[in-house]
Amino acid sequence: MKFIKFLFLTLSISCSSINTNQPKPLIHTDTLFIGHIEYGDTVKTQLKLLNPNKQDIKIESLISSCGCVLPNLRDSIIKGYDSTIIKIIYTPSTNADSGNILKTISIRANSNPPFRSVILKGFVKKISND
Repeated sequence: MKFIKFLFLTLSISCSSINTNQPKPLIHTDTLFIGHIEYGDTVKTQLKLLNPNKQDIKIESLISSCGCVLPNLRDSIIKGYDSTIIKIIYTPSTNADSGNILKTISIRANSNPPFRSVILKGFVKKISND
């Protein structure tokens, strides 16, 4: 019985310390389509992040699934009711990218949830040596 009381008290304290008032960023899409590109080409696109909250959101990091995707953030602080742009450059990597591609950009912020992911989809056509 003491164990159950201890467990209940521990869970109550743990749950009460979770901050549910953290801002929630708004991303209009979880997938960006870059279309068909030829090997050696570079694609530039962008993603808009909105802050529909009163509190500021701080983007702590942008992590891409490979070195061929370069996300660049204009401003790491998104003021309340404002937005920012993530500029994305994709260059197919040597011999690795051909056919259908799926690349991921993870966004870490002081938000709820703390991580959001966006998928970059496209098709890379290799240049033939014929």
